[in-house]
Amino acid sequence: MFKMKKKIAFFTPTVYAIGGESRVVTIIANELHKYYDITIFTREKKILNSIYGLNDDIKVVSYYPYSKLPIASSIRYIYRKTKLTFLEDNIWLLNYAYYSKTAVRKMKKLVIGSFNAIIAVSGDMSILLGKCKLKELITIGWEHSSYEAYFQTPHRYLWKREAIFRKAMEGLSHCIVLNEDIAEKYKKNIGVTSDYIYNPRSFVSYEKSKLINKQFVAFGNFVEAKGFDLLIESFNIFSKINQEWRLVIAGDGPDFLKIKEKVTGYNLQDRIVFPGYLQDVQSLLIESSVYLLSSRWEGFPMCVTEAYEVGLPIICYDIPAIIPLTRNHEGIIIEKFNTEHFAFAMLMLAEDFKMRAEMAENAKKMAESISIENIISRWLELIEK
Repeated sequence: MFKMKKKIAFFTPTVYAIGGESRVVTIIANELHKYYDITIFTREKKILNSIYGLNDDIKVVSYYPYSKLPIASSIRYIYRKTKLTFLEDNIWLLNYAYYSKTAVRKMKKLVIGSFNAIIAVSGDMSILLGKCKLKELITIGWEHSSYEAYFQTPHRYLWKREAIFRKAMEGLSHCIVLNEDIAEKYKKNIGVTSDYIYNPRSFVSYEKSKLINKQFVAFGNFVEAKGFDLLIESFNIFSKINQEWRLVIAGDGPDFLKIKEKVTGYNLQDRIVFPGYLQDVQSLLIESSVYLLSSRWEGFPMCVTEAYEVGLPIICYDIPAIIPLTRNHEGIIIEKFNTEHFAFAMLMLAEDFKMRAEMAENAKKMAESISIENIISRWLELIEK
């Protein structure tokens, strides 16, 4: 007898933008598509070609989650432009502007009777889904950033929305975060019980780095969180001692010109290369010998798992997100945010091939542990409960 596939819906801010969130949503959606019918609702207005290879059979729908009533729209506009604290401190206004009854009814109308499970990606989407209280469905809030980024970054993300978030999570079947540290902080600081699932590696590479090219690599969005300003400071120190290695920083973003000006100010244009956004980071990683993670915060750094997959050791700051990825000497961890010590670690790995090679072997083992096969089994357990 023919058995209908279960239907799964993702609600996500983006599936097309450059960044780790879009990439990992695509990876998980593609893998779940082997078992279920998948629909993705995205806040993006235009349905584009996916830069991360979203399966053509996955339906993508443009969806605006917020109330379009003039007052609600005006509150969101004023807050976005001014960050007035009286708006942040008023739970009623925040609920009205971002999580209104109209928005909740709209989401419920979309999903009831049409889907068996709903996965809401990050912050606002999770809150809206929780407010729907869909007890007859499997509902999952999948949070993609660190506790600090969500709740301790002034005027951004979920700043001063702890009470709203906590109440909404009571309406979900599961709250999923990216690592143990985030889960512990959710429980301790805001009273939310969650489970964690690591992000999978984004590709399998049979070719590994030979670790012989005198090249450091980093990539990501050019925003404050990525700490590329710190990385330039460290490379400037490094460059005064080592005149051979260069640094490649791939990506783009609002802080690009500021970072480039910093490089020019240190007269490092010949040592630091900016190739822009690269769809194929695998080749760049294979050509490099050490990955540099200078982030101030991360949820789960996909770039590190990609570096591990090609056998690169890493140097990173001691941020919570890195703890589960550096348990077996896969790299060097530096105290936050000591640029001199970071530069010293760069010198150590640049001058010691044996150390690079030993760390690289550990990195490859770590990459194997977060294969898509291992990670997707956790998602299947949630959906089939």
